Amino acid sequence: GTEYSVEKLNASDGVVESETQPPGTQSFFFPLDTTNQLLRFRIVTTGANGSPIASNIVEIRQNARIFVPDAFSPNGDGTNDRLDVKGLFINAYRIVVYNRWGEIVFSSNNRGISWDGRNNLYSATAGTYAYIVRIEDQLGREVVRRGNVLLLR
Repeated sequence: GTEYSVEKLNASDGVVESETQPPGTQSFFFPLDTTNQLLRFRIVTTGANGSPIASNIVEIRQNARIFVPDAFSPNGDGTNDRLDVKGLFINAYRIVVYNRWGEIVFSSNNRGISWDGRNNLYSATAGTYAYIVRIEDQLGREVVRRGNVLLLR
């Protein structure tokens, strides 16, 4: 048999990474891609006449990832002072935080602006707050995460 390569492609079918293996190899390893949500691969080998033969392109869609902490403590100690939402493959973002009466205490469309535990200019009381995070991922799909966060004082 001949050796073959698995190629990771960009959106324009350009080769980003390639790994060549001898015949009989059944697994390949590419590092985790935390930048591109859509991954594209093909297999290339050499034909009998020496010219390359490429397979169809396979696309793998990674799910968008959102992490919202369960609690934060805006006490100025430099640790968990803000409600920071983390994630991968996020194009558009919106968070809304509600108090127990359903009033909005914080909202933002900018991932760089996180909640500091204030309601207007005043410190919000300790307790549980509800949130809704809506994102649009790199592929245009909407992902919604609802939950509660505990504000500790």
